[in-house]
Amino acid sequence: MVRDDYLQDELPSREQLEERLREAEETLDAIRRGEVDAVVVHHPEGQRIYTLESADRPYRVLVEHMQEGAVTLTGDGVVLYCNQRFASLLGSTRESMIGRSVVPYLERADAALMAEMLSPGAEAGRAAEVSLRRIDGRVVPVTLSAVELPFEPGMPRVICVIATDLTHARQRSHELSAANAQLAGEIAERRSVEDRLAVALDAAGMGSWDIDLADRTVTISRQAEVILGLAQAGPEGRTLESLSQPFLAHEQDEVRAAFEQAMETGVLDFERRVRPAGEAATHRWVHVKGRTYDRDGVPARLVGVVGDITERRLMEIQLRQAQKMEAVGQLTGGIAHDFNNLLMVIGGSLDVLESAVPADNAKAQRFFAAAKAGVERGASLNQQLLAFSRRQDLQAQPVCVDDLLRDFATLLGRALGETVSLELPRPAQRWYCRSDPHQLETAILNLAINARDAMPHGGRLTITTSLTTLTPREALAMSAEPGTYVVLRVRDSGTGMTPETAARIFDPFFTTKALGKGTGLGLSQVYGFVRQSGGFVSVTSEVGQGTTIDLCLPYTDEVAVASPEAPVPTAAGDGRVLVVDDDINVREVSVALLGALGYTTLEAADAAQALDVLAQRTDIDVVFSDVIMPGETNGLDLARYVRENYPSVAVVLASGYTAQQHGGKGAPSDVELLHKPYSRAVLAAALARARGSTT
Repeated sequence: MVRDDYLQDELPSREQLEERLREAEETLDAIRRGEVDAVVVHHPEGQRIYTLESADRPYRVLVEHMQEGAVTLTGDGVVLYCNQRFASLLGSTRESMIGRSVVPYLERADAALMAEMLSPGAEAGRAAEVSLRRIDGRVVPVTLSAVELPFEPGMPRVICVIATDLTHARQRSHELSAANAQLAGEIAERRSVEDRLAVALDAAGMGSWDIDLADRTVTISRQAEVILGLAQAGPEGRTLESLSQPFLAHEQDEVRAAFEQAMETGVLDFERRVRPAGEAATHRWVHVKGRTYDRDGVPARLVGVVGDITERRLMEIQLRQAQKMEAVGQLTGGIAHDFNNLLMVIGGSLDVLESAVPADNAKAQRFFAAAKAGVERGASLNQQLLAFSRRQDLQAQPVCVDDLLRDFATLLGRALGETVSLELPRPAQRWYCRSDPHQLETAILNLAINARDAMPHGGRLTITTSLTTLTPREALAMSAEPGTYVVLRVRDSGTGMTPETAARIFDPFFTTKALGKGTGLGLSQVYGFVRQSGGFVSVTSEVGQGTTIDLCLPYTDEVAVASPEAPVPTAAGDGRVLVVDDDINVREVSVALLGALGYTTLEAADAAQALDVLAQRTDIDVVFSDVIMPGETNGLDLARYVRENYPSVAVVLASGYTAQQHGGKGAPSDVELLHKPYSRAVLAAALARARGSTT
């Protein structure tokens, strides 16, 4: 179809103008509907024909029905054409918009952007985001894309603008931003939780691990690597097989089996030993715990923690050892008490009988000497039991360990023999500890003799001193008190011991020597002496490398002061002695010994009877009592009562072990203490000293 429009030179009438306007509107409508192929325009300069290719018709139809708004503008923004979608964006109609400027529909801030887009020479395909204001006042965010349509030179500029509604896109963007913000918050919270967990695990000395059950790869924290002694993994990562490698060789199969079983049961919990790389001679205990997590009802991950429990294990061993030693000590202490009573009866009876046998009876005197030597050996053995059970009387005082070692060096050298060299390096400083010097010498001698026996072909014994301080945590592991200790280290180059043997060396009667070569009480005595002194003992040994034993005694800054020798009192005496002992045999022997010394005696079976006698008699000079007796009042209580209420009566106490009874309420300082078994001469000296202190 071809439309024929013309212009006339003469002035048209009103009717003609209205007719031409109607024809122009029909032409525009036809163009919009795609019904026109060409437009013929009559002009004073001649006829012009504008053709519309038939191929353009589908595009015009597409423009009318597409979801984006389309508008054709003049260079100054007047609407020449708009599709229905663009009119709907503004809440208007196409007819009302054609011939009007688009600028009033823009927000004031966006008018400059539109002017820039419509300006001559602007880039082709330029775009901008603006806000259109509808006629009802609502604002619609859109993206405007503008392109200038090419026409013949001299023709007016025409710009085609496509408007894309951003309302839904912005809404989705806001929703996405909110979702992203929520996700970011959740991620931050998760990271915070993970950080707190990492800090908590680190503070607890634990590390974490995570096994992907699909490909059996392992993710492990650096702290867990340190605990297990693993080097950092290479680029290929870690596998379950590599996770079991730090464990002791004979336990690796058990470790792998535990992980495999956990994948079925869902729970993992075991304690095993690891030997970190570079620490061939040591091992550590670790505790591994974990559980599985499912994905779609199928186990997908095995997650857990690992902690170093070596210190806890050592504490448990120390505790068990301390409990064992305490139990054995209670037993040996009770045995020693009864044994001393037996020795007292035997030794006292021998003293009484010996005084009745003529001195020129050589055969009888020889048997008496042998019997008394047996009593002394029994008493010495019993003293070792008391030392182990920490029930011996210690005369604690400041002792310079280095001076004691040098004074004692000659005796040590003789005990070691010619095949063992003794080394006593001079320390940088002299250390003082609180200890009984005689018992300390005995302990050192015991250690030296054991070291000598561990070096049958000769060797070297080195004794050094140093100072160490235990923190509360270290002290707990050693069952000791926190503080400073003098360390006396005895190191030999002997055969060494297995861990099983080293764990038993302080047990009473335990010995690795041949039958008849040792009683097994020497090291027990050392252990008991050190513990009773407030210290502790540490043992390190390895087969073929020798043994090191540390005696750690409480440090003191006091200086030792030599005490004058006390004069030896006369052996005989007179006076009246009240003998108090619940054991009738011991009491009879004591009465006989006192009678042989010239004393008159009275007897009482317990403290209550003794107090009755004291209340009735005023001629008693000495109370001679056992310490351990039945009833509410023991020998110490009796001694205190006598010294407070009968100041002129002397008191002598005797017992198989007295140190256990002292505590914070010991006997008065002017009360003599005798250890069973005692001889007649020792008894006489104690009675003389006690009576001398009351005069």
